[in-house]
Amino acid sequence: MDDDGQALSAANAVRQVRSTTRMVHCFAISSLIGRPGSDEMVDHGMRYLWDKHRNQKHVGYVWGLDDNDVTDGGKQAYGHAFVLLAASSAKIVGHPLWPTRCWPMSPR
Repeated sequence: MDDDGQALSAANAVRQVRSTTRMVHCFAISSLIGRPGSDEMVDHGMRYLWDKHRNQKHVGYVWGLDDNDVTDGGKQAYGHAFVLLAASSAKIVGHPLWPTRCWPMSPR
């Protein structure tokens, strides 16, 4: 919901890092119990986290974005804790991004 309590546009929804990372974690659990298609969703979520949420210039992960741009460039410890949850869950199911790419906190 927006600041006035109205529904956000489904056509260009804001994606918060906590939601992206929680979905990666949930699909990693699905992978562990053998749910078909889960590994692909973990891959998609990790790519999105790395390519979209990660601030390539100033390091860290931004809180929110939509299809067009960053909507909230804040970098919160709470959000970064979920980045660690997603990355560690992805590692358990064999995703290749962790640890070599997901957590460097300095620009490359």
